[in-house]
Amino acid sequence: GATGPAGPTGATGATGATGPAGPNVSSVLTGGTRGNPFNGPLTYMGPGLGGGDLASAGKAEVPMPLGTARVLRVKLVTAPGAGASRKFTVLRGGAASPLTCTIAGTATTCVVSTAESQAFSDGDGLAIEHSASTVVAPTASEGSWSLLYAMP
Repeated sequence: GATGPAGPTGATGATGATGPAGPNVSSVLTGGTRGNPFNGPLTYMGPGLGGGDLASAGKAEVPMPLGTARVLRVKLVTAPGAGASRKFTVLRGGAASPLTCTIAGTATTCVVSTAESQAFSDGDGLAIEHSASTVVAPTASEGSWSLLYAMP
């Protein structure tokens, strides 16, 4: 015989178990002066190239997703010179974080310990502050940096 009409829709079944959490994701942010030496005793950079000459953190910072920054690495093309130094600090919303390192004398690199970190809330601004010694001015130099950024 002929097939009969479809029956009524049944009740919704029970919700299944929640799946496992996804992996944490880390990215490496990079930036630098891109052919321009640091300009002045206090300047700011954001991720990407072409920084090093911005006069305010607000012009350099970029909004970040929820996460944690750690392992700041900085490299100069030319060492600061005898008695001179350059300090680099990760800023969160314009405020200094524990991620700070100094390059002095004949050195050209610095790395912040993996034990140091800075948490960021969704939308917090991130910038890198560069400050040069003023008693003995450092030799002109270009520079670059990298920062590990982990998101939950």
